[in-house]
Amino acid sequence: MADSGAFCAPSAEDLFRSPAIKSIKLSPDGKSLTAVVRKGGVGGPDDLVILPTDGSQPARRLFRTVSDVDYHLWVSPQTILYGITTGRDHPRARPLPRGPFIIGREGGEPSLLSIPGDYRMAQFPARRNGEVLLWMGGRGGRFPGAGWLDAERNELTSVLDPEPGVIAWYADQHQQIRASLAVTSNNGSGGMALRYRTGADAAWETVYELEPGSSDFQGFDEDGRHLWVLTPETDRIALFRVNPETGEAGHPVVADPVYDVSGALLQDSRGRALEISYMADLPQRVVLDAEWQGHYQQLNRLLPDTFNSIVDWDREKTRLLVNAASDRDPGAYYLYEPERKRLSFVVAVADWLHRSQMAPMEPVTFSARDGLRLHGYFTKPVHAQRGIAPMILMPHGGPFGVRDRWGFNPVVQFLASRGYAVLQVNFRGSSGYGKAFELAGYGQWGLAMQDDLSDAVAWAVRTGRADPGQIGIFGSSYGGYAALMGLIKTPELYRLGISYAGVSDLELLYRNDKRRLPDSAEGRFREMFGEPEANPELFDDVSPVNHIERIRAPVLVAHGQIDGQVDIRHYRLLTRQLKKHGKEFQSFERRFEGHGLHKEANRIAFFETLGAFLARYMPTDRNPCPDGAHPGG
Repeated sequence: MADSGAFCAPSAEDLFRSPAIKSIKLSPDGKSLTAVVRKGGVGGPDDLVILPTDGSQPARRLFRTVSDVDYHLWVSPQTILYGITTGRDHPRARPLPRGPFIIGREGGEPSLLSIPGDYRMAQFPARRNGEVLLWMGGRGGRFPGAGWLDAERNELTSVLDPEPGVIAWYADQHQQIRASLAVTSNNGSGGMALRYRTGADAAWETVYELEPGSSDFQGFDEDGRHLWVLTPETDRIALFRVNPETGEAGHPVVADPVYDVSGALLQDSRGRALEISYMADLPQRVVLDAEWQGHYQQLNRLLPDTFNSIVDWDREKTRLLVNAASDRDPGAYYLYEPERKRLSFVVAVADWLHRSQMAPMEPVTFSARDGLRLHGYFTKPVHAQRGIAPMILMPHGGPFGVRDRWGFNPVVQFLASRGYAVLQVNFRGSSGYGKAFELAGYGQWGLAMQDDLSDAVAWAVRTGRADPGQIGIFGSSYGGYAALMGLIKTPELYRLGISYAGVSDLELLYRNDKRRLPDSAEGRFREMFGEPEANPELFDDVSPVNHIERIRAPVLVAHGQIDGQVDIRHYRLLTRQLKKHGKEFQSFERRFEGHGLHKEANRIAFFETLGAFLARYMPTDRNPCPDGAHPGG
């Protein structure tokens, strides 16, 4: 991403248009790169293109489809396997995967392979001489079997039939399926059993109990006799090397005293552990291989201003595909040749954006009213002028299993480029800070989690980062709920509010989730929220739709009509009550939109609407108020 001279704010179209590429892969022989090029947003066509790594020819299109390319990978130096997703852009349609397809590196007509029933690529795409491991089941089958697909011969060899309770199968470095994952209950609150066998004819034994949401199997060690597992040491997730014959984990290989080590372990084809990355206040990487460490030392000298990650490599590791990104840069890809210590630029994710248009994210930490330590990020406006800029508090969605992270965020940059400071807070209930921190948010919708946001505002005012009369709150999903509750519970704090796909009625959320996820939602909901039947007063107190009369500030509310997570009825109930109570509000509704702003045109239109809303009710020099639009700015 290049720097430009004079500051010019990026448009909503530039920040929220689809990126130049969706994914990129390096061929096993290191001679070619394939990339999925996005065109026209989610509903538009994808191009799968190929280009030589030596730069001798420009990229050329292998094929074009009107659907999304769901995945693609090289199964041999001559053959690419891919799948597509159809129906994502159709109202009320359930996206359906199709494939797999194969196509040669020279292009031509793709071939549809014959797979009976549903299938998924194995979590670790194990490969053996052009074969890939699939998890397969009957139509809608919950528990998959396993089989090897020979893509070039279009032959599928079933290895294991579906087994009740088993949700995943894993192969070792010799392509023997010797680990599996099984659920231990059906109500959503139980655990998972990591099972192991010594060979193809041996019996399965449970060797480790994993906690849903806090544990993950990461594969076999290089010796084939140990298992890599991410699981809490006591409270925080750490990486362990487990002996499956004894079940002993020993001391963690990688651990952090404050943050969960919750990234994916990177291994080569022999099972050698290379690195693991995770998010602290800033991204952290622990390199477990000396040769790999040398690569990073050189890369970080060549690319000093970005967080650099090796994301793919050829069979002999003579060429490494590198992603370089930061809080001010959505990223670019490079090819690195270790023997020659040569770095070559490949493609930028969004070459129409410039680093000088973006603002850095500052990690911050402070204490909540009960002493709990909270972490977050504060972003000053780009080229901030003297004085305190208006601030937007931006709570994240989820709320559980989610956190705000350091990195390029187009929403943050949109606000900062228009003269607003942005404060993001990982309130209690957020992931990444240990099990106790996440559990502290259970049952605290609208209560202690909301108090954390209020305490964040108080901290920003106290430290001179925010003017108490110039603060707004904006969020999506749970963040939209938190924005509404902020306007209701602490109306004195906020000059305006913005809620996209926000929950307005917790009882309605409970009924919808119970119907949509009958096997797990009720138990999980009760664990996180409480008992709606036993404590209806609490659900009434923390449902925004019941307390609209307390809102003082103008509010922008938005929703997609085919939202499968937060039903459009939340929006309908909310706008009806806003009208009933004579509140000042603006609405934004899109017919063919889901829970997120998936369609490019809708993303751009929403943020143009949001920018105009902010200009009217909390203008800045960079986002001035239209003449006469706001009576008292």
